[in-house]
Amino acid sequence: MRLRDAGHRVYLVGGVIRDLLLGRPPAPDDDIDLTTDAVPAQMTDLLRGWSEADAVWTQGARYGTIGCRVGGRRYEITTHRSEAYLPSSRKPLVEFATDIEADLSRRDFTVNAMARELPDGELIDPFGGRADLAEHRLRTPLGPEASFSDDPLRMVRAARFAASHGLVPDADVVAAMTAMADRLDIVAMERIRTELNRLLLTSRPSVGLRLLHETGLLHRLVGDRAIDIAGVDAAGPDLIARLLTLVGLDGDVRPVLRRWRSSRTEIAAATAVVDGLRLLADADRIDDGVIRRAVACADGHRGVLMAALDGVLPARAAEVRAGVERLAAAGELDDLGPALDGAEVMAVLGVSPGPDVGAAMAFLQELRLAEGVLPAEEVGARLAAWWESRQPGPGSG
Repeated sequence: MRLRDAGHRVYLVGGVIRDLLLGRPPAPDDDIDLTTDAVPAQMTDLLRGWSEADAVWTQGARYGTIGCRVGGRRYEITTHRSEAYLPSSRKPLVEFATDIEADLSRRDFTVNAMARELPDGELIDPFGGRADLAEHRLRTPLGPEASFSDDPLRMVRAARFAASHGLVPDADVVAAMTAMADRLDIVAMERIRTELNRLLLTSRPSVGLRLLHETGLLHRLVGDRAIDIAGVDAAGPDLIARLLTLVGLDGDVRPVLRRWRSSRTEIAAATAVVDGLRLLADADRIDDGVIRRAVACADGHRGVLMAALDGVLPARAAEVRAGVERLAAAGELDDLGPALDGAEVMAVLGVSPGPDVGAAMAFLQELRLAEGVLPAEEVGARLAAWWESRQPGPGSG
């Protein structure tokens, strides 16, 4: 690499070392983290003139990070550093360090505070991360109070690692998370949301969510509402389905999603699926009409609706799923809109654009949801009968 050729030391660091020790080589699309004694200006000069680099980006230079893509893989290269949040700041104060051990001391957890100098150096593990990984233990390189003060988001990250890697946090880690829960307020919500999404997509998010609940952090994130931690795992690996399982149907999901700075698309999808779930929950019995209405409410998010059933409506999940599969196989769920469009309605009824067309479309929509797919001639006859029933009788007026 250009940095080594210029006399700088370069190290693989963090998650890639951890995963290699676990026998998990990086996937082709995984980013690779490196750290070096070169400062950002030196890295930029060396990388921008490198013919093997497909791209170089410098947006993170103020925090010591330069990125590049080589052979289709992304690399994030960071100057040895330490960083900390001031008590009232949402942005870290970055200070560059001069050696690898100083850099590793400011990493989040010991299992991520390991490095290997390129090209073929020995493992550098000053804080016992390899042993902690083998013992499924989650510790911080320095005291947890110092680590969480450096970056309070690490408290949420602790929950993710508990869920994703089966790591059990030390008692002092849990105590610090509990005592410092209010420090999470200085972290930008976009960063928190990213970490929470990663947690919710682990194989057993309930493990991390329980840790957040026990330390008071989950309450700060979802507010005053009943939460169903146990059911989240059953929702399957769908982000919105697991989120809906977490917050349940007792209240409006939108305030939580807005607090998490979720996208409008995510909020719209979650709200539509909640409407479908509530319809299923409130129905006296699950019949074909109820299923069609629930799928229509979900507004194109049938997969999320199905994924959320086990967590939100476990008592009805099997019955609803069987009904959906049967109706889908029969083509009943392919298009849940009215059988005719506006122009066809006007042609059948002989009317011009106006409120009558809207009323006719609403009738056809209800007919489709209540009775399913009907032959075209029957749809026409039912529409004509409905229209006739709306006309004034003899002598009226």
